[in-house]
Amino acid sequence: EGEGGQGQWQQEARLTPSDGRTLDKFGAAVAGFTVLGHGGGGGAAVGAPFHDSQGDENAGAVYFFTRDADNHSWLEVSKVVAPVSHQRAHSYFGSSIAHLGGGRLAIGANAADSLTSAGTAESSTGEIYIYYQLVVNDSPAGSKWELGYRVVPSVASAYDHFGFSLTACFLSDTEEAPIKEPTALSV
Repeated sequence: EGEGGQGQWQQEARLTPSDGRTLDKFGAAVAGFTVLGHGGGGGAAVGAPFHDSQGDENAGAVYFFTRDADNHSWLEVSKVVAPVSHQRAHSYFGSSIAHLGGGRLAIGANAADSLTSAGTAESSTGEIYIYYQLVVNDSPAGSKWELGYRVVPSVASAYDHFGFSLTACFLSDTEEAPIKEPTALSV
């Protein structure tokens, strides 16, 4: 049943990025997450893979919004881009997003260039970044995210587009066992 009652869904809000532009493809990927600390609540991570970042065309960005349960309003609280050392034009950071539980998100940059095991650069091999939500008392809930690590394919080939689609799988050994953490990330 939707928020509107009687089985009806109603639009609650329209999320827009504070610095968005028409061709950023804001909303290309969306993942909900639980806000840690500050009384909890819900949030949404929204990808804009064609966002220009620090002079790099279509480098991409992910915007974080949190929901105020009292007045049902949504607030943009943060924005992340690929680390400067890995930020490149046409990487499409934010082309896919998966909530991994426990304040973690996987963010795909499916056209990022990577090095092969031979040390040569290959175009559009793709990468995935794992970000962790931090709880900081003097910051808005859900606003602090830190890069945990970068995942690249062990064997990279040009135009693999690793990270094009991400899905977290929550599996359990028994029907009764609660599922709290994902057991796999499908790429």
